[in-house]
Amino acid sequence: MFQRPLSPLSRRQRAACALAAVLATGGVGVSLLGAFVMTAPEQWLAPSPEVMDLAAQCDAIPQRHLRNECRSELLASRLPGSNDPGQTLRVAKGPGASAR
Repeated sequence: MFQRPLSPLSRRQRAACALAAVLATGGVGVSLLGAFVMTAPEQWLAPSPEVMDLAAQCDAIPQRHLRNECRSELLASRLPGSNDPGQTLRVAKGPGASAR
């Protein structure tokens, strides 16, 4: 008895279609990722000597919540949308926090 193939396409044509589908999916994914990267703001903080010094001062704070607050202020002061990117950062030294 003769069994008819499920697909009227040859094996080579099916492989070509599968390859085309994979390439199309990859192309769409890469273009979407590229568009996202191009429009996303740069969030990295350049490790300048001033930033490294301020980060070291933040790391020297023994209380975790104050250390995290200091780091957050450091990042916020250096973001592109900040009012004054050169503003002085407060570094809390403990319960009697003093401004730097």
